[in-house]
Amino acid sequence: MKYLLNRPGMFTIYSSGFFVLFLILAAVIFIPSQPQSIHNNLSSKLDDAVFSTMQSGIESLTTSKAVIDLATGGTAVDNPIGLNTLDTANRIFNSSLVYIVDLRGNVIACTPFNDDQTLTGNNYFFRPYVQSAISGKNTVYPALGITTLERGLYFSSPVYSEDNQNIIGAVVIKIGLEQIDNVLNEYEEPVVLITPKGVVFASNFEEFIYHFAYPLSDEQLVSIHESKQFADKIIKPMPFFLDKNKIDYKGNEYKIQKETFFDSGWEIVVFQSLRVKYLFNRNTVLSVCAFIFFLLCAIFFLIRNIMIIKEGEIALRKSKETYQTLFSLAPDGICISGINGEILSFNDSFSGIFKYPPEKLKTMRIDQLYANPDKDRVPLLEELIKKRKVRNYPLDMKDSLDKVIKTLNSFALIDYNDMECIETIIMDITEIEEKEQLLRQAQKMQLMGTLAAGLAHDFNNMVGGISGNIALVKFILEKNNNISNEELKKFISRIEISIKRSEDLIHQLLSLSRKNEFKSVPVDLNESIKNVTSICRTTFDRSIEIVTNYCETPALTKGDPTQIEQVILNLCINASHAMTIMRTDGNSGGQLSVSVKKRSDDSLFPGSQQSYVNKNYWVISIKDSGIGINPEYMDDLFKPFFTTKENNEGTGLGLAMVKNIIEQHQGLMEINTEVGVGTTFYISLPILVD
Repeated sequence: MKYLLNRPGMFTIYSSGFFVLFLILAAVIFIPSQPQSIHNNLSSKLDDAVFSTMQSGIESLTTSKAVIDLATGGTAVDNPIGLNTLDTANRIFNSSLVYIVDLRGNVIACTPFNDDQTLTGNNYFFRPYVQSAISGKNTVYPALGITTLERGLYFSSPVYSEDNQNIIGAVVIKIGLEQIDNVLNEYEEPVVLITPKGVVFASNFEEFIYHFAYPLSDEQLVSIHESKQFADKIIKPMPFFLDKNKIDYKGNEYKIQKETFFDSGWEIVVFQSLRVKYLFNRNTVLSVCAFIFFLLCAIFFLIRNIMIIKEGEIALRKSKETYQTLFSLAPDGICISGINGEILSFNDSFSGIFKYPPEKLKTMRIDQLYANPDKDRVPLLEELIKKRKVRNYPLDMKDSLDKVIKTLNSFALIDYNDMECIETIIMDITEIEEKEQLLRQAQKMQLMGTLAAGLAHDFNNMVGGISGNIALVKFILEKNNNISNEELKKFISRIEISIKRSEDLIHQLLSLSRKNEFKSVPVDLNESIKNVTSICRTTFDRSIEIVTNYCETPALTKGDPTQIEQVILNLCINASHAMTIMRTDGNSGGQLSVSVKKRSDDSLFPGSQQSYVNKNYWVISIKDSGIGINPEYMDDLFKPFFTTKENNEGTGLGLAMVKNIIEQHQGLMEINTEVGVGTTFYISLPILVD
């Protein structure tokens, strides 16, 4: 409304529309109408709705085998099949009662009414419609039920034996007058339905019902009363007889129009008013009012939609302004490029990342900023076209000085200036990657420090093996000045074994501690576990039993072998601490189990909450019998610098680095723990497919 008041032209149009509609309604109401004429289809309506339909229906019912069996006594009166047939007919015809009488007029089967009442056992031979049906005639009889005291039409038809030679009973169907009343109530002027005996049996004016419309003799009235056609109702004459062409009733003059239907006995009489009316009938006025109402609603919604469109335009303009502000101020680089790579739009951060002036970037393609365009561009486009959106996609890019930039990118296909384009959000993670590399190297050094005591003891044993054998050789030479070749070979062999063990241990330590770039190569997880558990057996407390279970075939995945071994070693060290230095009960030791197997189903991870894209994973499980993890620590477990160890025994970096490495390998990690029982870490890594 505020929008309309601020625009006088629209307000004037809206007001004028209401005024014109008001004039149309006033003109329609006061145009005189012609007298209502009789509807020629009234009799056909009644015939189609009730009489012909019921007559054909009852004739079909009398030929039913179930009905014939009931009428002949071939089945018991309470036979379910017969009663079910009557009940089905009752529902189809929407009738009040369906029953069968024998030749004496006794009811032998009947559908229930009024809370399971029935007419079974009653005799209705005195009813004319029963006598007529038994004598072989189809009859329609208007009457008021003696038992039900309900007005209805009784349709009766004879039932013949199976050879169609003898009448064995009759079927009676009683229907209420609801359908007839509905048809008659469509008319405003009086309409009456008169029986063959001249009695008004139905009308849209109730005061005419149970009145005779034509003069009847005393004998006829006595006959109607004795037949109990209308129960105890007293039949009275109408205020006027309908044997005239015109009548006066309650100050109105009516023309009498008559029409017979069904058979020559039934009659419909319509009272046609001779007074000119200046009002439409109720239906016409309601139709005009409904038309005006819907027209006003259409005008209202049209104006409301105009207001919504204007408000939408305002909201869209504000949204564009907000987007432009976010676009220009975003700390990450944002770029919109065509499918072929031409750069169409970008923000200041984008040009800052790549150190190109804006004018230069406008002439370039996005793939010219890739460090490896031939390798990276096509797979990226294929994935983007397939998914429409790609998040956290790592790419090596280069700036104007050809310096490699580590980036994390999100892509989406959008509509830009009526073209399908690619929106790219670029995060420069070069500095983050360098810091993570330093952090990872620091974590390696921490692992070496943790293993130092055990390594020193093991190296001492190896050096002792070398020096001890040399001392024995020297002692024999000094004492006997003679040594056999066999003895010399034996001592040399022992020295070689100690040297070989030393070399292997040094190689493993160098592999773990070496600072190197991430490389993705095929890795056999069986070998990774063997390398790590070899160090663990050398360095861990002797109270810890180490058990390994390998896959029978090579457990190949793709990744960095050094980083994978670092993950396994870190978790094994945590497990050893949980069974030794973190215990407060005085006990020390336990079992450390390390295994690898192919994941068969999600039940491998009790209580798993993660969603697995497919089933193709190797699962490394590292299980200890230590103190377990308190549930209140679970949410913080992988946060950097969070530790549950005391006395500066942990930095809190181990699990954070483990999580980072696993995610870098597109892997997943699950934990199953119970305080006082132990903890199991499940590491899932994708299976390498040839």
